[in-house]
Amino acid sequence: MEEKILPLVDYGLLGMILISSINCLARADFNFVFGLVTYYLWSNLKNKEEDRADLGKKIIFLNMALLILDLICLVSLSNVWGEDTDAYASIHSFVLFMSWLNFFVRIGVVVAMLYVFKDVMKNLGLANGNASPYDMGPR
Repeated sequence: MEEKILPLVDYGLLGMILISSINCLARADFNFVFGLVTYYLWSNLKNKEEDRADLGKKIIFLNMALLILDLICLVSLSNVWGEDTDAYASIHSFVLFMSWLNFFVRIGVVVAMLYVFKDVMKNLGLANGNASPYDMGPR
């Protein structure tokens, strides 16, 4: 099943980059840069088998943080741009639609990544109370 999900993550990340580049027509979209970084890290996972689990966690947490930032940005832009009646109203509506589409694509990508790294996410040391993330060993 994982073999079917991996291409979906690839295409989802590329879709997010494409949608974000379209959104750059009307607003500076941080998703474009983070989409490129995430795609770069994701494509390098194949070459770094020993760091795969750690890098996968970082990619997932980065995208979860970006989901929160996206939601804040979309809610605030919807309040500001939702009342437009000037010449830019149609552009703003289109960019808001594409931004919401990008938000839902990111949710799908994060869910797919969580499925791919389900064993890693289950065995987080902090969730089990096993170790401190700053444990430096004996002093």
